Amino acid sequence: MPRRHGRLAEFHLGDSGSVLQNLTALLSNVEMPLSVETAQVTALGEDDHEQVPGVRGGNIRLTGFPDETADAFDEVMAETLGGVGGTAASAWKYFPAGSVSNRIVYSGSAFVTAYSPGGGVGGAAAATGELIIHGSVTRGTVA
Repeated sequence: MPRRHGRLAEFHLGDSGSVLQNLTALLSNVEMPLSVETAQVTALGEDDHEQVPGVRGGNIRLTGFPDETADAFDEVMAETLGGVGGTAASAWKYFPAGSVSNRIVYSGSAFVTAYSPGGGVGGAAAATGELIIHGSVTRGTVA
């Protein structure tokens, strides 16, 4: 499989109206660590740990640039913090190598759990956001 440059990645997040907004032009980094909880099942007298796999989960970390235009990173993150309407998770799609046909796409729903716009002397205004994945993650390819 050919390797692709990370600059091709795209990330889309549902806004308060459940419309997927393409945040790509305002993001500089997307991370999506997925994991599986484990339970220790080591019996007394054993010399080595034993575990069994449990529930899958993950989160999404975004780094980007706040922008005051409608449907920009700042607006979508701020309005969906804590869930759409305080209860509903937002839909999302992540294209690690772009949204061209036959490339990988991950999708699911998530709650925005943190959003931190900021800036400092000598640097660009920046923002970070964190989402916790709600339910399963679907992996497919772009049609």
